[in-house]
Amino acid sequence: MGDSRTTHPTDTEQPFNATRPAETDVHVWTVHLDAIDGASSRSLLSEAERRRAARLHGPAAARFVRMRGQLRLVLSGYLNVAPKAIAFQRSATGKPELAEPWAASGLRFSVAHSGDVGVIGVARGRAIGVDVEVARDDLEVERVAERAFTDAELTALRQRRSEDRATTFYRLWTAKEALIKAHGGTVPAGLAHYEVTLQPDGRVTAVHSAGRRSEGHNWRCDVERIRPDVTAAIAVEGPNVNVRWQTPAEVQADGTDPS
Repeated sequence: MGDSRTTHPTDTEQPFNATRPAETDVHVWTVHLDAIDGASSRSLLSEAERRRAARLHGPAAARFVRMRGQLRLVLSGYLNVAPKAIAFQRSATGKPELAEPWAASGLRFSVAHSGDVGVIGVARGRAIGVDVEVARDDLEVERVAERAFTDAELTALRQRRSEDRATTFYRLWTAKEALIKAHGGTVPAGLAHYEVTLQPDGRVTAVHSAGRRSEGHNWRCDVERIRPDVTAAIAVEGPNVNVRWQTPAEVQADGTDPS
């Protein structure tokens, strides 16, 4: 994996760093959505985002509003603009991205949330994808894996002790989804297209399942268990990158410096 590093700030560090990531840096923010003020988050959204939220119901609507608010706050810190001023568009593959003039910054991002946990990945000048999953006690992981995993991934899962299989499943699953999102693909359409490998030391590497295994050398995958029941993953273009997981720091909903 070359010179790649992963760092974790302590609880005493300032949780929001507005310095744009260098070309070799990747920042990953984790947020506890249920701890964020919904009204403050809603005030940051565009009319289109508010209309989208209105089509959702219950916790899904509230968490969508908070997640979008957090995305705008994080990006505004890097761009030095008001959160509500940021405009988005979709790429040719449908992936959300910054619209002009913000696109000129070179910042790329990916967002995911599951339950009360959200993850935001930010990089500069390189493709990025993130995923997060809250574990489900009722999920039959081997049955899902039989439909979604490649033969090699399924073998790796079954080689684990029975008590470790759920953890292994979520490590592989989140890595695959993050890789697909980084490529701009869709889930589950792309699940069979990409294959990830769990190394003996727990690292995850990504390879192409259609035979072009050398493609995996151009991607870095990081998987973190950010809570006992939560697994998150990031996939980023280029192996020699420094990934900084901003955990357990949260960006305050009102945009103030929480230091």
